[in-house]
Amino acid sequence: MLFLWANEMQSETRQVDQNGNSVAQTQSGPEGAADVNVAGGVVGIDPQANVVIDGGGRYGVTTTTGTTAVTGRFRAMTILADATFTVFREEGGSGDTMTGFVVPANTTLFGNITAYTLSSGKVRAYV
Repeated sequence: MLFLWANEMQSETRQVDQNGNSVAQTQSGPEGAADVNVAGGVVGIDPQANVVIDGGGRYGVTTTTGTTAVTGRFRAMTILADATFTVFREEGGSGDTMTGFVVPANTTLFGNITAYTLSSGKVRAYV
């Protein structure tokens, strides 16, 4: 279990890693999201969805640079080069489809991604 907190008396945000050690948060994202190092992996915290995504490649990663269809169970995806999807499926997703527009490089998508196909770009998907 990961705990993340900000101490008003300190100028840094701290977390407890999987071994119970207190370590500094390494990076903050937009709107309170945070990415932190935990035992060689990355943990994504999405405060709006109230979820913690642990793994960061510890359980496998798929890098895609072509237009071949990819299926699996991915927790996060980092866009390495501007990407456009022709297929993008998620479990539990709602709203507009993630196809037909450019997702800029250096964007990380979190969710239960089950399938995708690129028409352009490069991505790295984390199990």
